[in-house]
Amino acid sequence: MNHEIRREYPDYTMTSGPCTVSPSVLQALSNPAVYHYDPVFMEKFKDTCEKLKKVLFTENDVFVIQGDAVLALEASANSCIKPGDKCLNLASGYYGKGYVDYINAFGGIPIEIEVPYDSAVTVDLVEKAIEENPDIKILSMVHSETPSCTVNPVKEICQLAQKHGIITIVDSVSGVGSCEVKVDEFGIDICIVGSQKCLGAAPGLSIVSVSDAAWEKMRDKNPRRWSVLCMLDWKEMWFEKGNFPFTASVNLMYGLDQAVDEVLDEGMEHLWSRHDLCARMAREGLKAMGFELWAVSEDICATCSTAFKLPEGVDQLKFRYHLRDRYGVMISAGLQAHADKLLRLGHMGYTARPEFVMAALAAIGKSFADFGIEADLSAGLVSAAAIME
Repeated sequence: MNHEIRREYPDYTMTSGPCTVSPSVLQALSNPAVYHYDPVFMEKFKDTCEKLKKVLFTENDVFVIQGDAVLALEASANSCIKPGDKCLNLASGYYGKGYVDYINAFGGIPIEIEVPYDSAVTVDLVEKAIEENPDIKILSMVHSETPSCTVNPVKEICQLAQKHGIITIVDSVSGVGSCEVKVDEFGIDICIVGSQKCLGAAPGLSIVSVSDAAWEKMRDKNPRRWSVLCMLDWKEMWFEKGNFPFTASVNLMYGLDQAVDEVLDEGMEHLWSRHDLCARMAREGLKAMGFELWAVSEDICATCSTAFKLPEGVDQLKFRYHLRDRYGVMISAGLQAHADKLLRLGHMGYTARPEFVMAALAAIGKSFADFGIEADLSAGLVSAAAIME
């Protein structure tokens, strides 16, 4: 097969993020690039952060860091973890496992709960770890593990941690927007969201909410100031003085503001429902075509994207490029050791719509047929469509 890329851009970017954004978000990105202390941008930044409080269901401080969400995840560790702090880290996938490196880097003592990457961490395991280590200071977890398309019970775990006075750092980069996340009700101290996932904005921004308890933990740690890894700079400069620690990403904020407006106009409950519908369509369609879902059970399947096992003998890179080149659909592979074990169909933000899912399923089925893999495309499309009834 010829794997030369002949399309400048795919028709449908349905990866696990970034995904296709709405035309209005694209238009917002093209607004004039102004000085970040220009009154029009200062007001826009403040207003966007206030609207994000509604998205997150929180009264906590919310701000936006100019950088990928990985930056905010590392910044939360740098800002909170004192040398010698016991930190309970939950690892059900690559991002959860990776956070232990931050704990070690900033002098924390990691206590880790690790489960297979097709599974979820249970509340019982967390409760047992806390009982055995009553001096745990911080709990870090991934809510929605995009590499494996699974979710952990963030509400129950964070509420448990809150009862024990443990500061929680939650990576909900792909969770917020795709399913119910209510920061204050759940008891999340630091919640980190990616602009490029289910809120439907462009990549490059990290949305962060911080509780009063987390700010106090940062003051106790007193991290080195004037650093992109210091969240306390945001508290003391932006919230208390109205100054940015660094140059804000002006045009990306325009796009995020537009995306947030669209989300709030739609309503969070409807947004969650739309993601859930598309996830169920994807799962039923793939199963009916004859493919096996990656997650050990559907009750822990994410609603932002769906992972399924790659048929034996298929080269994932050749398959995905063929899917993109011939049918115009771009999807994701697994990560690292799982790169050749699973494929991921994203349905997040603007692409969390039935018509996108149906088009992607049709293209996936046709592509596997091109590779000589039997897939019951008709059954897949009928099963997916039935979910809409």
